[in-house]
Amino acid sequence: MNLNIEINLSDTYEIENVSKDYTSFEFTSIQKNGEPILLHVKINDSNNPFLPTIYNLGFGPVDAAGNMDDEVNIQHLNNSKVYSTILLGVLTFLKNNPESGVGIDGSDKVRAYLYYRILQLNYDMLDEHFIIIGIKYYIRLLRGTDKYDSLSPDLQDLTTRPIRILKGQYIPADTLYNYFVIKLKPDE
Repeated sequence: MNLNIEINLSDTYEIENVSKDYTSFEFTSIQKNGEPILLHVKINDSNNPFLPTIYNLGFGPVDAAGNMDDEVNIQHLNNSKVYSTILLGVLTFLKNNPESGVGIDGSDKVRAYLYYRILQLNYDMLDEHFIIIGIKYYIRLLRGTDKYDSLSPDLQDLTTRPIRILKGQYIPADTLYNYFVIKLKPDE
């Protein structure tokens, strides 16, 4: 995947089937092979007592059984346009729910790095609309572990304090946040 993703809220795919509460919508992306693929975006209550006003963001194609696959690797023709479209939908949700935030789960180190890189490369543009927050403990402590895994968090993983992400901030992959929250800036 090309990691040089440029967010441009003026260059997006057409958003369709927006729910009344702005928690779901769809758009069609073109893959590198020229085939269109319908992507679903869902913003769901996180049901997390530590983050009561944060909603989880999920996106991906829906299979024949109606389940969204948010871990599939799709070869988009224009990754920048895909992520821009998703963020435009998130911005719309947040403008209609200004006390809420939307979180993205970096389900593994590769995705966490991808999301962090997108945030850093587009920091100035994103900072016009959003407050960007990183949380490390969320996935590591609340998701649980496989019965054969040991839970060995460092002290920084035990904090329940969201930390604002700043421009140009370097964080090694092993200690990188794997849950990212964006909130609407107060002046929006």
